[in-house]
Amino acid sequence: MELFHIGRKYPADDATSIAAREEINDEYGGLRGGWPLQCTEYATYRLKTKRGTEIKWPISDGRHGGEWGAIFKEYGTYPVSSEPKQDSIISFPALTCPDERITRFGHVAYVEAVYPDRSIKISEVNLAGDGIYNERVLPEHEWRDTCGANFIIFD
Repeated sequence: MELFHIGRKYPADDATSIAAREEINDEYGGLRGGWPLQCTEYATYRLKTKRGTEIKWPISDGRHGGEWGAIFKEYGTYPVSSEPKQDSIISFPALTCPDERITRFGHVAYVEAVYPDRSIKISEVNLAGDGIYNERVLPEHEWRDTCGANFIIFD
């Protein structure tokens, strides 16, 4: 994670954005599309560079962050759980979370840690737009009750 710094923007032409997209073979077309680094790109990059996991997608379109849990559950590609696990991906379904930053596309982030009180630490990009990197701790009531998040387990 040494490439990413809290609060920093990662626009399309940023060297870190380009490097992350190259690492994941521009899986979502952000390099070609010229938009700021997206949450899906960051989550895929973090999963690959921390765990060595390359996501095996059962579909090629409609892979917005909020759809990840539904996609993997429907196709049985990876386990989807309502329980957090370190090194999983949390998916916030679109339009179910009152957090106004989560758009109609939903959001994904990387779960860095799960604490004894069931709060979780996540790292993410583009929650507030402009490709901004952030890390935050979410209490259980926020990820479970407020946003109805689910976790994709890549073991």
